[in-house]
Amino acid sequence: MSKTMPYWQQKPCPEWCDVRHRKFDGGSDRDCISLWHGNVTFTLMDPRSNNLGREYGGIVHDKAGAEVYLRRSYGAAEPRVEVAHETESGIGYFRLTASEALKLAKILTAAADVAKQE
Repeated sequence: MSKTMPYWQQKPCPEWCDVRHRKFDGGSDRDCISLWHGNVTFTLMDPRSNNLGREYGGIVHDKAGAEVYLRRSYGAAEPRVEVAHETESGIGYFRLTASEALKLAKILTAAADVAKQE
């Protein structure tokens, strides 16, 4: 959060925004993104492989997982919950409204409660 707002910014960032906005920002650089990020590792999924380690001697294998954070696009009234995850062709995103995220959390919790009873 910057102390003085750039000319293009119509209202202050929400408290959770961790972006230092500047007057020359354009496009997605004007988005507010949370400092808070939640991460989950998916232990039942195969590790993902990438070629980032080739210069260091081989293919890198990393745990499959997802990262969750808040993002509000410039001009949007409400933030969204973003879930970023790796796919075969790069990074994929689930973009959820707050109510969709709460509904999904409720459904996942109900499924996990049933699974725990086994």
